[in-house]
Amino acid sequence: MYAQRLVTLVLCLAPLCLPTPCRAEEPAERLARLRSVLDTDESNVRLWWYGWGGLYAAAGGVQTGLAAFSTDPNRRVDSVVGATSSWLGVAGMGPLAMVVSCDCYKSAAPGPPGPNAGGG
Repeated sequence: MYAQRLVTLVLCLAPLCLPTPCRAEEPAERLARLRSVLDTDESNVRLWWYGWGGLYAAAGGVQTGLAAFSTDPNRRVDSVVGATSSWLGVAGMGPLAMVVSCDCYKSAAPGPPGPNAGGG
């Protein structure tokens, strides 16, 4: 019974020990692929940022309108709390704008790293 479990375990784990083939890439090819991925991610980040910012702003506007024009005091309190949380959400999106507008990786000139690259 013990030997049978041991054989099963070895057979299941053996493929994990085999080396996986990897393709050697030229540095320029790898850099181009990484920049392509970053450009794609940049457009996704912009969509995410404007989508959530717009959603928070729309909710804040609706809640502010409800708070301003509501005659029911209970509803007004709920709307003020909702408007406050929505506008705090809009304000919280501000620091994330740096991520959307960051072009740090584009300013780096392609080429081999300098003599001090690699630390050490």
